Amino acid sequence: MRAASEKILRVGSKVSSTTMTAEKAVRYASSRCPFLHHNPGVVSATSTTSATSVLQPTAVRTIAKQCPVMHSVKTPGTDNIMRSFCSAARADYKAVHGSKTLNESSAESSDMCQRCPFSQKEGIETNCPVNSVLSPVNAESDEDLSGESSNFNYNEVINKEIEKKLEDSSYRTFRATSRNVDKYPEVTYHQPAVNYYSSSDEDKNLAECGSSMEMWCSNDYLGMSRHPEVMKAASDVLMASGVGAGGTRNIAGNGHQHEMLESEIADLHKKDSALLFSSCFVANDACLGLLGSMLPNCIYYSDADNHASMIQGIRNSRAQKRIFRHNDVEHLDELLGKDDSKAPKIIAFESVYSMCGSIAPIDDIAEVAKKHNALTFLDEVHAVGLYGDRGAGIAERDGLQDKIDIVSGTLAKAYGVIGGYIAADRNIIDLIRCYAPGFIFTTSLPPMLAAAARKSVQILKSTNEYREQHQAAAKYMIDRLSQVGIPVLPTESHIVPVFVGDADICQQISKDLMREHGMYVAAINYPTVPRGQERLRVTPGPLHSEEMMDGFVHALESCWKKYGLETVPQTNNASLRL
Repeated sequence: MRAASEKILRVGSKVSSTTMTAEKAVRYASSRCPFLHHNPGVVSATSTTSATSVLQPTAVRTIAKQCPVMHSVKTPGTDNIMRSFCSAARADYKAVHGSKTLNESSAESSDMCQRCPFSQKEGIETNCPVNSVLSPVNAESDEDLSGESSNFNYNEVINKEIEKKLEDSSYRTFRATSRNVDKYPEVTYHQPAVNYYSSSDEDKNLAECGSSMEMWCSNDYLGMSRHPEVMKAASDVLMASGVGAGGTRNIAGNGHQHEMLESEIADLHKKDSALLFSSCFVANDACLGLLGSMLPNCIYYSDADNHASMIQGIRNSRAQKRIFRHNDVEHLDELLGKDDSKAPKIIAFESVYSMCGSIAPIDDIAEVAKKHNALTFLDEVHAVGLYGDRGAGIAERDGLQDKIDIVSGTLAKAYGVIGGYIAADRNIIDLIRCYAPGFIFTTSLPPMLAAAARKSVQILKSTNEYREQHQAAAKYMIDRLSQVGIPVLPTESHIVPVFVGDADICQQISKDLMREHGMYVAAINYPTVPRGQERLRVTPGPLHSEEMMDGFVHALESCWKKYGLETVPQTNNASLRL
């Protein structure tokens, strides 16, 4: 209303009564106003020593017209425009944003406010992106308006970084679900129970609390988390030993269940020993970080598409690194050939790349490693339990286990529990056990989970039934998507990457599937994949029926049409094998 705009001008006049140069006014306004803040050209254009040329009326008015607060404040002079920008940091935001208009005489202003998604909403101070960036202060603030603040503005930096995520549609809002053991892949949706989100209510509340949804993006590929024998193994140890482990492996947390699980894993990968970690991210980070730092003048050769955990471990080692093009063995060989033949070398790569579904040429990489006397580190996270006669992964499937020096894997995906591990020769495992901080200084897994993981490994060692059902589901899904022209990136594995190529549309499709169809598949945006390569990562499994997959394809097809996305000619790239 008019009172709100009058207050802006009134407070603006108070600001102008201080000894503030025009240049400092610009600096102050740009630090508070998101529209100046995200248009640095306005600020840089004013950084001159001439008082008459400090303000650029055209540029400032252009930005003012974009501002939902200041757009309708009619001020005749440039000085008043700048005063208004400064006062925007001090206005009563609830009054401003809760009003239908800022100036009753302005039809344009009325239209602007009615279009504002935050108008007349509860929680304006936290929901409105203007407020979240400005962190408004009152007129009695001790901030020195005649110069820079005397204290570092933590919120300004933090809010700026969060704003970047909101602007490029890479901001992440978690979906709260409860898995239903008897009906999986059905899950129950819940409203958020946390308060750390900066996105709107629309992003957070996509369905009624307690409603049922189909899960289409879980890494519990085979549904082993709900296997009766796996749950019984956990229950038995829970009742016998309690919930927690009681300490690190070095003190009181080295349980019998941990050691039996490590022996099971070593046998799975046909290695001397194995070492258990809280996750495979920690396992990769700890192992690669330590080896690169312990081997003098070590050089890493890392696939360009490696997982963040491997990149982090290599970075933490502070060893030299070379990046070879994804799955390009010739490029790898070329890079190895350029370095000192006597230097220790480690080739780090994955078997199945989880975002594109490609499979590494393990045999060729192993041959190049042998040629240059390099160690091989193979991440089988998205392959263990799913490939090979006993579920040891792609290396087992292709008969190459003896050509790999170090294997890392997870117990949290195909095995349906939690934890990560490495398997290798005894002396390598002993080195990591004695020196790696990520292993030494963390509480070990609860014994009940170690027992559950061991049982899951044993079951999948003994049968191919679940793997065959899983591969059949992936093949059916890819075929059905191809029939309706929805683009699936070429995949050699069970991963079904549906290519969207736009961050915002990818997010919107994910929301629409939840809101309108009761189906949950997460949008995969930057930094998980490069910008422009956004996708939906679909993971059908043995518990998804063909009827369910048909329904998912139909729902996705309707979203494709809604957003005018291109379809592609039918292809058949579902040539999967165990």
